[in-house]
Amino acid sequence: MMDDNVYRECLANGTWAKKGNYSQCQEILNEEKKSKLHYHIAVIINYLGHCISLGALLVAFILFMRLRWMKPFWTDLVFPEEVM
Repeated sequence: MMDDNVYRECLANGTWAKKGNYSQCQEILNEEKKSKLHYHIAVIINYLGHCISLGALLVAFILFMRLRWMKPFWTDLVFPEEVM
């Protein structure tokens, strides 16, 4: 049975060993799993960033086209030909 503790050995001269003994600890994530997880998260963030950027570009393009299409109506309302 693992008790999930790290311990250091007390040497004969009264000092502690340089490294702790981690043999009884459970490994949370090994480096390979951690690396794959980080890569997967980075890919998701990259994909979401591209989707948000593309969505914002599409909204801006639609607004630009609508405002460009409405410009003749707007200028007629603000500057009627009779006044000029």
